[in-house]
Amino acid sequence: DIKTMDKSGIFDIESHTVHHYALGGTYWDPSVVNYELRQSKKDLESHLGKIVEWFAYPYGSVNDFSAHSASKVYYAAFGTNLGAYQSTEEEYTLPRIRIGGGDNGQSVDEKIQDALTHANCVH
Repeated sequence: DIKTMDKSGIFDIESHTVHHYALGGTYWDPSVVNYELRQSKKDLESHLGKIVEWFAYPYGSVNDFSAHSASKVYYAAFGTNLGAYQSTEEEYTLPRIRIGGGDNGQSVDEKIQDALTHANCVH
């Protein structure tokens, strides 16, 4: 299914770790963080037959170590901090909207509208 979605031109399948760990926690051994970042990329590239360049931190959980580690593996990465950036200094903590298992079409739309309003994109 992810191959079909990725090739559709509507979705772009990118990396999100292997085990969905909150990488911003202080309890992860550096080898765990590096494994999660690298193995997820490797698995997706093998399965999809494309280069995976983007990463989204599970739960938006990111710290300096995980951001630095992601910078060694990916083009850029997303946390869930609210806002918009036009800076190359924040490439590994870009904002994104967190969507959880309890969200539906309406709540996703509301989150998008809220984010756009706060980013001064909607007038």
